[in-house]
Amino acid sequence: MRDEAIRFLKCLSAANLCYFRIWAELFTWPAPPSLFFRRYAPPATWYYSAIFNVLILAVVLYVFAKKRWRLGFAMLACVIAKEVVFTALKVEAGLGGRVAVFLNSVPRSLLGAGLAVAVISFALLFLRWSPRVQAKFGSFLFAMSFLVPLTFGNAIFRASHDPVLGAPAARQPASAYVAARRAVWIIFDEMDERIAFSQRPAGLSLPNLDRFRSEAQVATQALSPSDATIVSIPSLLIGEHVRSDRPLSARRLEVTFAGSRRKGELGQVPDMFSKAREHRLRSGIAGWYVPYCRIFDSRVDDCIWWPMNRQINSYGFTLPQTLWNQPRSLFETSLYSMFGPSLAVLAHVRTVNEMIAEAAAMSARGDLNLVYCHFPVPHTPFVYDPTKRTLTSYTTHARGYLDNLQLADHIFSKLREAMERAGVWDQTAVLVTADHGFRQSAKLGYPAETRHVPWMIKWPGNREAGTIDSPFESVGTADVLLEFLTSGKIGAVDRIVSNQ
Repeated sequence: MRDEAIRFLKCLSAANLCYFRIWAELFTWPAPPSLFFRRYAPPATWYYSAIFNVLILAVVLYVFAKKRWRLGFAMLACVIAKEVVFTALKVEAGLGGRVAVFLNSVPRSLLGAGLAVAVISFALLFLRWSPRVQAKFGSFLFAMSFLVPLTFGNAIFRASHDPVLGAPAARQPASAYVAARRAVWIIFDEMDERIAFSQRPAGLSLPNLDRFRSEAQVATQALSPSDATIVSIPSLLIGEHVRSDRPLSARRLEVTFAGSRRKGELGQVPDMFSKAREHRLRSGIAGWYVPYCRIFDSRVDDCIWWPMNRQINSYGFTLPQTLWNQPRSLFETSLYSMFGPSLAVLAHVRTVNEMIAEAAAMSARGDLNLVYCHFPVPHTPFVYDPTKRTLTSYTTHARGYLDNLQLADHIFSKLREAMERAGVWDQTAVLVTADHGFRQSAKLGYPAETRHVPWMIKWPGNREAGTIDSPFESVGTADVLLEFLTSGKIGAVDRIVSNQ
């Protein structure tokens, strides 16, 4: 009986270690860097599902141990190794480590083949010297069994005590107010000017953006403030170069301004939305990645935002969903899965579809002077099938970026159609730009330069359509839109170019 209890304890310890990554994600999310980017706290079902799944896996492993199925234990050892290694890589990447940077530069096919060889070799090694290895492995599992009560106890405690990030502000319906001047600012995350327009590869068609470009004032040499979204977006909204940033809490992002040691907090220093409110202009946000609604809730009249989809926020919310999806996540990453598109990719597709509908509706509202839309496109994952015009394809190859550029074109057409139906397109200044260029551009044969972004603005009545070929820092974008909204003037672009 004692031997059976020890055997089950080892199986329970092994099952607990298999969920190493999931436990790490659940227990470290309250740290400021993670907390800032989360839309909601992990619900209690995520913690209880992890406990139930560990117990279920422990029973399965106990049956394997009784049958002495060594292959099962070999694969178990592989899963544990994978979870520990991938968690370590995530931590290392978060610290700006070189290992993650190197792995990101390795071709995906080569990386996948290397991982498969490593897993098979590890399993064969485990089987070849199984008597000796299994004995040491069993001792290791017994030694690690102290983690079971720690993880279970922590999970039960957090399920009832984790802080709430705060309910999002209630969505505001359209009012009777009629905006005298309107501007819609569209940011397509990671859209590259060279690939999309000036050095477009053969076969890539962007008819809706091309039509818009012919009607707009176009800066062909526009540069983003940074190659990182979390630095570029604050710079664009504040209208001043930000050198670095540091999340302090769920709604606080400390920024350090370039050229000085001056610090401030996004949402506390003057920005486009606060200046618009000073002039009694109404604003709306439909954004991604940055927690816009927590930061700018007191400065805008309507807001909705979506977080980046990762493994931890893609399990679902009900107990049946999480009981099924947590074990599945052991055999995939945010981008790769043996089941087809990963859970994070499927959640990303839902996010994009929701964003299209919400942003189109907000852009067409005549009671908003300023509408700001930040889309997760053409950023990875690459999910668009241009032949079917649906988000049903998936590839990790860099050429999938070209498909996602066509998705951006499709999204733009939806926003334009909504504004035309509402009769506000001709009276609206529409600006299209990006936070940075394509980080994997070298894989498509372009120089590895990530700040060259599109910058196109269509003025009401198609005034001032043409090309600006001088270098242009897009950090001045907010000033361009605010000058138009407050005075109707459209000369800020030329003034910014001459000042630069």
